[in-house]
Amino acid sequence: MFGRLAQVWYGWWLVGITTTLIALQSAVYVFGFGVFFAPMVADFGWSRAAASGAISLARLEGALTGPLEGWLIDRHGPRRIMLIGVPLFVVGWIALSRVDSLLAYYLVYVVLLSLGSSLGFFNACSTAVANWFVRRRSLALGIMSCGIGIGALFVPGVSALVESLGWRQAAVLVGAIVLCVAIPLVWLVRHRPERYGLAPDGVVATAARPEEPTLTARQALRSAAFWILAVSFGIRIMATTAISLHFIPLMIDIGLGTATAAWATAVLGVVSIVGRLAMGALADRIGQRTVYAGGLVALAASFIVLAGADSLPLIAIFLALYGPAYGGLATLMLSIRADYFGRQSFATIGGLMTPVMTIGTLTGPIFAGWVFDTSGSYRGALHAFAGAMVLALVLLRFLPARPAFAQAHV
Repeated sequence: MFGRLAQVWYGWWLVGITTTLIALQSAVYVFGFGVFFAPMVADFGWSRAAASGAISLARLEGALTGPLEGWLIDRHGPRRIMLIGVPLFVVGWIALSRVDSLLAYYLVYVVLLSLGSSLGFFNACSTAVANWFVRRRSLALGIMSCGIGIGALFVPGVSALVESLGWRQAAVLVGAIVLCVAIPLVWLVRHRPERYGLAPDGVVATAARPEEPTLTARQALRSAAFWILAVSFGIRIMATTAISLHFIPLMIDIGLGTATAAWATAVLGVVSIVGRLAMGALADRIGQRTVYAGGLVALAASFIVLAGADSLPLIAIFLALYGPAYGGLATLMLSIRADYFGRQSFATIGGLMTPVMTIGTLTGPIFAGWVFDTSGSYRGALHAFAGAMVLALVLLRFLPARPAFAQAHV
């Protein structure tokens, strides 16, 4: 058995490693932070809009640092950058347990948790996987991004920790878990297969390789596709970021309770796994734009359902619509970027998209919080998000065909 395992191409080991890292990030941060958010707001008496402002400010930070982060990942490799980000993330959780004011919370979330998460997990992991695959890139990225859904399965456990230990002690324990699990895995991350005498998809470097674009960041910036994709991605993430933060509080508000809300989040993660794999495979058959458009329609419908949800059956309908679209579109965002612009500057181009995308993500969480604070309901925000998906759908009509292969030049 060990002999067969040793024969598995390292690219697939890398997929497993990065999937585990992203699952950890998802469990404690992407989905799990909502478990900490509600009791913190209650303890300090903050408004949800004020507390949500930290998330929006973190998106602004990402807009400013994204291009540099992407360039650093392409330049120095994912592992070196992750060895900066993961320890920063760990310190952030320990520092969170000590916050005593809104200002301290903002500083911890923006400077430590958000920056550490950005440097240590998804961007670097997706770059590594995209570098090791071309022909099977959508599948590999789909499997990797399943880590987000897998991580959601552990949210009930995080919720149990918070309820039994309190959010402060639970934050310290989360930091310790990340330290013990993530650091050893980061050491196993590799940058490009060419450094090891291989080419993408497991062929030797001298074998025939699939033709792919190799656009520089400057070439990408001059293309209409870059700007259309960046704006469309930003509109989608605006809504999904708000849902990630406010979903658990919304469940509690309609009377389902914290435990049920945590399990609903876990179900969301499981359903999103189906979307990540199925939509990726479907995109290879009928085209990425068609599948992406279908996902936007499903998101719009899910927001309308959630706006009127007052019972568990309606929440189930929301999860059935939202989960696959949420997961599948996240995967397609990565594979579309790689297919349009290539591997050479994958992280850099993604980083350059970040400021454009932040225009949407900066407003999403705080807008939803403001709507709740002023109306006592998330309904108005959810209707607005449904309209935003229609706008993102219209943008796809103007997306040009995939660029012709171009050789990068300095």
